[in-house]
Amino acid sequence: MAKTKELSKDTRNQIVDLHQAGKTESAIGKQLGLKKATVGAIIRKWKTYKTTDNLPRSGAPRKIPPRGVKMITRTVSKNPRTTRGDLVNDLQRAGTKVTKPTISNTLRRQGLKSCSARRVPLLKPVHVQVQDKKQYHCQPCGICRIGPREKYFHCEKCNLCLASDLRGNHKCVENVSRQNCPVCMEDMHTSRIGPHVLPCGHLLHKTCFDDMVQIGAYRCPLCMHSAWNMEDYGEEMDKEMAQSPMPTEY
Repeated sequence: MAKTKELSKDTRNQIVDLHQAGKTESAIGKQLGLKKATVGAIIRKWKTYKTTDNLPRSGAPRKIPPRGVKMITRTVSKNPRTTRGDLVNDLQRAGTKVTKPTISNTLRRQGLKSCSARRVPLLKPVHVQVQDKKQYHCQPCGICRIGPREKYFHCEKCNLCLASDLRGNHKCVENVSRQNCPVCMEDMHTSRIGPHVLPCGHLLHKTCFDDMVQIGAYRCPLCMHSAWNMEDYGEEMDKEMAQSPMPTEY
């Protein structure tokens, strides 16, 4: 059954005024467009409580008596690490049987918040392994990187830390690290995956470059230049073509 719309306070007061004026419930209902039962309920409420306002409901009684509330509040205040199970046992010994959610709700009403301990430690084994990678802070990059520091250098023009064997052995592109990897679209500057510098100067992740090679993609995804020196590959192709016999008509 759908809930009916509650009458406004003005309408309820108008019903009482018409009743005091000597009109019957049926006449009031017809005048205001209300049911006789609704009008009668408003009048009876006014006669009993001398008001037409909504009265607060008593509700269900609290499961924990005031003395029990004081007991668990005092216990938690003295020892914040007290568990809900301990409080349930304390109340059960005092003759009150409650559940853990009831304990949480009661403490919350007293301004105390119950918390559950983490089952998963904050420091995982993978975090412990990171501590052994000799991290270092690069001031120009503005972030910490996995070391050791002596195996990397910061290229001022590329604005990125690169492997030491690339010093003077790569094409610099200004702020090339301030972009996403053209393969996986993840940020290159803050990535923990090492960058691979193509001959054209563009960057992509080493893992993404390996995936490209496996599928036979030998060009830069951005400028379509060769991903490496193709002279050796061209010589092999020439040898294979020279060893392949041509048809007589050619």
